[in-house]
Amino acid sequence: MIILYKLIWDDFCSWYLEIIKPIIGQLISEIVYFQTIKWFELLLKLIHPYMPFISEEIWHLLKKRTKKEALIISSWPKRKSFNKDILLSFERATKIISKIRFIRNKMNFSYKKSLVLYSMKKEKEYCSVIIKLANLSKIIHLLTEPKDSKLVTFFVGSERFFLSIQKNDFYDKIDIMNIQKKIHYFYNLLYNIRKNLSNKKYVQSVSKEIFLKEKKKESDIIKKITSLKEFLKKN
Repeated sequence: MIILYKLIWDDFCSWYLEIIKPIIGQLISEIVYFQTIKWFELLLKLIHPYMPFISEEIWHLLKKRTKKEALIISSWPKRKSFNKDILLSFERATKIISKIRFIRNKMNFSYKKSLVLYSMKKEKEYCSVIIKLANLSKIIHLLTEPKDSKLVTFFVGSERFFLSIQKNDFYDKIDIMNIQKKIHYFYNLLYNIRKNLSNKKYVQSVSKEIFLKEKKKESDIIKKITSLKEFLKKN
């Protein structure tokens, strides 16, 4: 059941639908649309034994069908062979995308800002997918490791990658202002937490669990402030 859940929620909904999603203002092609419906129907067949009523209802919403075409009496999907190398290659691409998204979030890189990815391995498979879902302007193949200290390094397995931001003064100023606001917000939060922790009545009235949670909050906020300040120094 968990495999089926991951197939639908992760592979189909999270990755596949995001990959085929057209750019704002453009329409999805008919070929892609009808192929997607076809694959969705196969998923409905797989999930029908576990969710018979809702899957049957969706089955009939996709298009008009007769009673003889009901999902409950439809043929079970046939088992087919697959290329393991393709699966591994795509899994690698998703790990690269996930790492870049994590770095964006951790280092407060705007999702509107395109990044440049440097790879020690020439990207051939799923290059366009990585560029689209990670919002990259391009992927550059390197023969030797770069010496630029401002590049952000990350690993996928044993492979090393480097990220850089294409400079844009307008967006850089906005990012710096947003980071400064975050630092100010965290300082206010830290002040309130420390005020409570320094209050003997408060400390004596709360449970040990709550007290430890507040101490952890204090520690986490200090780490966030330090991280944001370090980022400002580099930029």
